[in-house]
Amino acid sequence: MMNKFMERKVKNLTGTLKFTSAVKLNSDATCINVLPFRDFEGSSKYFVICDSRGRVYVFLRNGDVLIEFFTTVDFPVTAMVLSGKLTVLTENRTVYGSSVDISQKGLARAAKMLRLKLNKGPCNLKSTTLYDGSILEFDSRLQDIDVGTCLEVIEHMEEDQACQFGKTVLTLFRPKLLIISTPNYECNKILHKRAPDNSEKKSISQPLQFRNHDHKFEWTRKQFNQWATKLAKGYHYSVEFSGVGGSGIIDPGFASQIAIFRRKSLSAVKRKDSEGSMQPYKVTWEWTRRNGDKKD
Repeated sequence: MMNKFMERKVKNLTGTLKFTSAVKLNSDATCINVLPFRDFEGSSKYFVICDSRGRVYVFLRNGDVLIEFFTTVDFPVTAMVLSGKLTVLTENRTVYGSSVDISQKGLARAAKMLRLKLNKGPCNLKSTTLYDGSILEFDSRLQDIDVGTCLEVIEHMEEDQACQFGKTVLTLFRPKLLIISTPNYECNKILHKRAPDNSEKKSISQPLQFRNHDHKFEWTRKQFNQWATKLAKGYHYSVEFSGVGGSGIIDPGFASQIAIFRRKSLSAVKRKDSEGSMQPYKVTWEWTRRNGDKKD
């Protein structure tokens, strides 16, 4: 049984979200939001609920908890801001948020969305910044962040670049929590059966198509597991696996596979003097609580 706040919010979302499950918390829910990621059927993959104790839960459509994490203070979470990432706002904590993209169009769209949300009223978000840059490059302004997300991104790189990204983010950026998702190649045989076949002829032996024309690769579950496990072992992180769309215990597995990296300790990591104040990213838009938003 859901508490009244959650029930009312979900009813307001039924125009765009097919509600298929209910969850029960041992605390009071303070805000709810739907993350802007959809599956091959066009349905929302995840929704997020925050509570009065400063905890954040990311749920799948079926009600399973995908991720649970705590903010550093025991205060209610009062709001969430969505752009290319999730920013969680608590009553008595100052929060700084940043996003990085190489797409000018994507950055412009994120700026418009954030401007509308952040200027609606007061909030505890101190500032947010959008950067034009490549996540293959290190920028010291984003070092030791609390949470980093890279959702459905690495498959748009070459495979060697994905390996470079993994090393860069875990050795230089060093987030406390890192969430990476990517398509499960094994699921394509199911997804392509549901999609209209516009080709004139197809060979039975022809390899499965990628899900997007811009994908440089798509990994099987074994390939993704090996890649993430090797990174975690080499750079002082633990890793656990999950996914969305389908089931993780029935072949061919989840449609999108997820690796959740958690930093073990910074004491074992030696900082390099060369890390210094490297700032290759260009600020394209920023907002501060005191000055409102501004553009460079």
